[in-house]
Amino acid sequence: MFFDLYPVSHMVADSALLMGGSNILWYRAEFCPYIREDGRPCFDEKSGNAYIECPVCVGKGTVWGQPRSIRGVYTDKSNEFIPDGMGGFMKGRKTLSLSPNLPIKLLKHRDEKVARRLLRDKFILLERDCHGRMKHKETVFAAADPVKPTINSGTIYLILEVETNL
Repeated sequence: MFFDLYPVSHMVADSALLMGGSNILWYRAEFCPYIREDGRPCFDEKSGNAYIECPVCVGKGTVWGQPRSIRGVYTDKSNEFIPDGMGGFMKGRKTLSLSPNLPIKLLKHRDEKVARRLLRDKFILLERDCHGRMKHKETVFAAADPVKPTINSGTIYLILEVETNL
């Protein structure tokens, strides 16, 4: 008799994030839906630029959908000092450890056509204030496609590198 442990590992990861993770609002990035008067979309694939006077996305070419509440572990090692013999420099990265079930991808398709580009999902990290209310701590954006799956402390997580600038 054989057992498929893959679904069990996902349940363990989700349980661990519920017990020790932080509250996060995930906003999935989407193409700006605005169509100009001449029929062209806001984002022009040929030039690689968005319409700078777009009333919907304000020239970014990206909009974000409704937030989805998720749990995750935020790790900030962006201020790590690396000695190099002549002093040193600051280096590091920020990551989110999330449930492996989340469909996070940077490359998104506009429709059935070939048009696609990198769209960076947004994550708002929340924390409780002294009155127990949730408040905004930091906003980060996906910097690279997630590493799937990653085993951390015996549990499978989706590890996503993030940065604070869009």
